[in-house]
Amino acid sequence: DEEEPSVTAVNPIGLHLKQLMRLKTKFVDKDGKMIKFSLDGFVEALSSNQPPAETQEQRDQLHSELCTLFKKIDASCSET
Repeated sequence: DEEEPSVTAVNPIGLHLKQLMRLKTKFVDKDGKMIKFSLDGFVEALSSNQPPAETQEQRDQLHSELCTLFKKIDASCSET
């Protein structure tokens, strides 16, 4: 693989551009329309890009953080 150019923008989930592009495909259907996820679907989509957790505590922490993120996004979308 080629090294990706450094990016100065902050990426809150710590993924490189190629990883972000792969992740984006999980959020759109075959026609390019955004998919409305359930909590479980959102957590599954984002979890698939994380390195494997070494302990159950780490898995639980990641799951909790992703659930919180989903709820924040859902709440902000519902306010409009």
